[in-house]
Amino acid sequence: MIACVVAGAVFAIGYRIQELDPYLLTVAFGLGLLLMAGLARTSERFGPRVAVALAVLMAGANFALHYRSCDESGNRMVEGYVSDLLTPLPARAVLFDGGWDLDLSASYYLQIVEGLRADVTIVSPELSRTSWYLDELQRRAPELIARVRPQFERYRTDLRRFEDGRPHDGELLEREYREFLGVLALSAMRDRDVFTTGASLPGAPAGWHYVPFGLARRVTSDTSYVPEPRWAMTFRPWADRSNHYVALSAWTWGESRLARARYESQYGHPERAAAIQADMVARAPHFDLRALEPEPLGTEAITLAAADFFRRVGTGGDPLAWRP
Repeated sequence: MIACVVAGAVFAIGYRIQELDPYLLTVAFGLGLLLMAGLARTSERFGPRVAVALAVLMAGANFALHYRSCDESGNRMVEGYVSDLLTPLPARAVLFDGGWDLDLSASYYLQIVEGLRADVTIVSPELSRTSWYLDELQRRAPELIARVRPQFERYRTDLRRFEDGRPHDGELLEREYREFLGVLALSAMRDRDVFTTGASLPGAPAGWHYVPFGLARRVTSDTSYVPEPRWAMTFRPWADRSNHYVALSAWTWGESRLARARYESQYGHPERAAAIQADMVARAPHFDLRALEPEPLGTEAITLAAADFFRRVGTGGDPLAWRP
């Protein structure tokens, strides 16, 4: 058992990932078993009442010491972010989403279970590099895949060849990947609005433009002004927390709104840019940098950078002069 705890600790220490907690579960499980063994021995030597009292005391102390740090009842950031990402999109929009933690993973639950904008088709360019996801996308959006059947079948066939370890042409596979995504977006644009969360779309023609729109970017073939609808924005940073996840979530949201403010200013709508700025200031997180503690892989730097970003946003001025 002790060997299990040590091995789990060594593995977690050597795993270079920002969220170490899941990889410490082995350690927690092993320590829990050791604790149970200790309570069993206490019961044998001093009686069950002493063992029960000791267990209750340890549980109460653990609750008192760690309740606040473990309480996530006020954390609605991801729900608010996905809501603000999907809500302003037009009906039957297609969204190419390159994220995961903050938006794509949560969208599966919110769309399927809670029915939030189930009409929006979300495509993951990253997951499209796996055949199982292509199969899932075909089941979820058969009408869209039918429009690009030749490119889809050709790419999926060669992708499975690669996944099976059979001889393949890596450069050809990459071209087919980009061609598939490009024609998928182009075919969708016949009768749907297409968006992306990235600065561009893999496989898209060089002449396409990406207009800041809510928390995404609308893909267009010209430079005409694209109005943004009004909606009840729900994103709020997690109050009184100053870790890098809170900072990164707020920073990502803030940069999206900053891009829209710049866009409005460029197209001669300074009052709209100012309104976006005022909303950013009102929703800006308040980081207690004095209480900032070291985080895995030095990610406390993200909190410092996010705090500086919102500090500069709060100073006002021309949105075009802001540099995140």
